[in-house]
Amino acid sequence: MQARRNDIDSRAFGWPVLSILDFDAGADFHAFEQSYIVEHRPRYVSCKLPMGDLAAIHAAEAAGFRLVEVQVTGDIPVRERSVEGLPYQFETVSSEAVLDEVLEIAGTSFDQDRYSKDPGIGPVLSGKRYQEYVRQSFTAADEEVCRMLDPDDGRTLTFKTHKFTAPGRAIGLLSAVRNDHKGSGIGLVADLFYFNYLGLRGISRVTTSFSAEHRLIAQHLIGHMGLKVHTTCAILRKLYP
Repeated sequence: MQARRNDIDSRAFGWPVLSILDFDAGADFHAFEQSYIVEHRPRYVSCKLPMGDLAAIHAAEAAGFRLVEVQVTGDIPVRERSVEGLPYQFETVSSEAVLDEVLEIAGTSFDQDRYSKDPGIGPVLSGKRYQEYVRQSFTAADEEVCRMLDPDDGRTLTFKTHKFTAPGRAIGLLSAVRNDHKGSGIGLVADLFYFNYLGLRGISRVTTSFSAEHRLIAQHLIGHMGLKVHTTCAILRKLYP
């Protein structure tokens, strides 16, 4: 097992955040835990385990970890989607001024994720975390921030971030809708523009993840966007004083 520091989360939260890799249900977890406590003094430690590995999940729970999300991951084929008659524009975010709009959305719109709902973190720190990941995508050579805007006033309505991983492949990272447009269906429309945009960039397949509790997102991605699920994982976390 390894305990790896997450620098972005640690910077956003203001205290050390670790992720456990290669969790081993048969190992001496207490000794492993004491070693990473001495080295890092973490406040938040998480692990991601296959839902089918009940032995590992139960071992993590016995060590004080708590389930915070069931995460579904799958691939979506990129093909052209009809956007005829839809009065929006989609583009790469390339200026600091537009990035500020996106950061405002990132900092305030996520309210149904495992960080915002966690009493040990809450929406304010969660918002700072998402802003840090948007900044990362804006500056990284292999990542992008893009947005859908209203051409009448130029306002950002939705944004998405992704990472290019191989020729023709990308990982979808973040996606959000501005608060005053939630529930309007604009996020579903943005997906149509987004996949057309990716197709023009030479992407043929996107890997994405979402929480299993978001039933409407699951129905949209599987039923309308063609997502094929390949893994389902339990995400557990432990808080330290």
